[in-house]
Amino acid sequence: MAGATGRGITAAVFAVVILAVASAAPSGATAVEVGPPVAGPTDIAVPYLGTATIEPAEGWQIVDCDGSAAASPLVVACHGDRIELAATTYDPDAGATVIPVALTNGRTAMTFDYAVTTEPPEAPTVAVTRTAAPAAAGSVVMVPISDVGIECLVCANGGALEVVGVRPVDAGTAVATSTHVVFRASAGFSGEAEVVVRFLDDYGTASLEASHFVPVYRPNDSALVALSVFAPLEASGATTLDLASLVFPTADSEVRFLGCGAAVHGGVVCAADGTAEYTPLAETAVDQFSFQVASSDGEQATGSVTLVAQGAGLPTAGPAPASGADDGEPVASAIVPAQPVERDGDEREGAFAVLIGTMDRVGAR
Repeated sequence: MAGATGRGITAAVFAVVILAVASAAPSGATAVEVGPPVAGPTDIAVPYLGTATIEPAEGWQIVDCDGSAAASPLVVACHGDRIELAATTYDPDAGATVIPVALTNGRTAMTFDYAVTTEPPEAPTVAVTRTAAPAAAGSVVMVPISDVGIECLVCANGGALEVVGVRPVDAGTAVATSTHVVFRASAGFSGEAEVVVRFLDDYGTASLEASHFVPVYRPNDSALVALSVFAPLEASGATTLDLASLVFPTADSEVRFLGCGAAVHGGVVCAADGTAEYTPLAETAVDQFSFQVASSDGEQATGSVTLVAQGAGLPTAGPAPASGADDGEPVASAIVPAQPVERDGDEREGAFAVLIGTMDRVGAR
């Protein structure tokens, strides 16, 4: 039985070799197209910021590394047993580059043309989020970009924030600014409002739509206001802030600081007395975080601080604007979002990828 199993694997591998070689047309060969073109073994898409390899089957060698390397800057290394590809940039207007790969097994020589492209960067992602404090009907809610839950791989220029709409439509209106999602709750609404947003990277690739939920309640005679402001980011990076100066309760109520949201590019520690200590963890010109407060009469509120370095093109003091374009167009973000967790982009491609994968699975390589 073991011998039969071995013969079955050998036959399968031999069949894959024949199929792989037949499906990769050698240079100079004539092919008849009988249907729409599809990606084949010689079409390779290199992940943006990732790698891919071209590997011949056992017994075959690459014999012209110079020719392959000269064909494309995506070729970063070439050896007799493989060609290594890497994509460190992305051009949305670039087409496929043909890389000729000359192979020999000592008896037969073939040249295969590989059409190599760079995959688009991973689209931004936006998490489903919820405002930390409920909002009174008729009030304005400033949701900082730091609380929207955005990750973006290609947003060195900031990307762009877009408000898609509000659900239900009678819950209120929302607009995007360069630093916040601004929601205006209708005076007659109570319940849960859903602000739908998406984010676009520097190439205009958009995330899927995501929702930010805002609980809205009927206001009473009490009020608690927490401001959203700009503040200077100290040249040294470490910045101390007095959040208590940004909170305004009704006359006789006491304020309790509940905590701070996460900054995008730094760490922030908030004390019970309203003192906040911000420390940058990466070089940045603009960062942001939110804070939450409650009053002794049961009110809650959320404010935010947008920290701005000198020369960053934003105010370093004063309130963050609550008005924005209401035409639904994306608004350039002043906050560079966090990058996604690094993923392994290493892939093997080419005419013999199917064969090598089969051999790996059965332990024959």
